[in-house]
Amino acid sequence: MELTAVHHSHEITVDRKERIHMATPRKIGVISAVAAALAAPLVAAQPAVADPIGGWCPGGEMRFNTSPIGMNTVPVRAGFQADLDGCTGTPAADVAFRSEFNGNASCNDALGFLEGTLEWANGETSRVSGQWHVPGGNPAAAVTNTLNIVDGPGAGGKLHVDQAPVDSQPLVNACMNATMQGGRIPINTLHFN
Repeated sequence: MELTAVHHSHEITVDRKERIHMATPRKIGVISAVAAALAAPLVAAQPAVADPIGGWCPGGEMRFNTSPIGMNTVPVRAGFQADLDGCTGTPAADVAFRSEFNGNASCNDALGFLEGTLEWANGETSRVSGQWHVPGGNPAAAVTNTLNIVDGPGAGGKLHVDQAPVDSQPLVNACMNATMQGGRIPINTLHFN
């Protein structure tokens, strides 16, 4: 048996065995308010996201300094610094990369965590962090390190540091004597996404 009902100018035809539950505007409003209240803390807890940086910076040179290392792996603290110019598609054409590294290293390899900043020439600063790897040895290998941009221009994106091999030849004697405390690493490019 079919029933026909008219509700606010809408005709509904159903079989008697079916049940119809119609939500009233008041019920919809209450459900929407509860859902918004439950979702608000989740939205507020999300990390800051800025407009992405899609540009790049041409090569340069990165310098590093570290607590003394040699052929045996030891815990280290180190710093990596680079001044690059000619960047395009970035907040400014010039940028200074400054960072602190904590991890384990020898003259054959370094692996740990890096936190740093990109200090843009226009006064803005992007903070970056992530795992950092520097292959050592003689000859050393090239590597690309990918860091998260956690704050400032590009927040929520990635910084890719394309490193050429460490200039290891001048470090051989210091590495053999466990007194190596710094050197240079050519950078092929920095690029962002």
